[in-house]
Amino acid sequence: MNVNEEILKQRRAAQTAIDRPNTEALKKAREVRLKQIEMNAIIKECVIYLIFVLVVYFISYQERDRRSFLFAQNVKNQFFGGKPAFSSVSLLSF
Repeated sequence: MNVNEEILKQRRAAQTAIDRPNTEALKKAREVRLKQIEMNAIIKECVIYLIFVLVVYFISYQERDRRSFLFAQNVKNQFFGGKPAFSSVSLLSF
């Protein structure tokens, strides 16, 4: 029992020797950690956005049918009336 009492005394002495943490240092460390978390979120969002843009770029610039542009242009003309109808175009306008 004597050994146990001695161990308990050493533990109590060690507990009382511990100083409280510096509140200013803790506050600064919290601010730094919050900034790190925010920066990681921003970097993650930028990387995801970049991947999205690259996927859209690769999908949109793949080799397509040669007539797809003409088809899209025809649909735009039908709905928005961008160009005059073929019958009203004359060779003199070129």
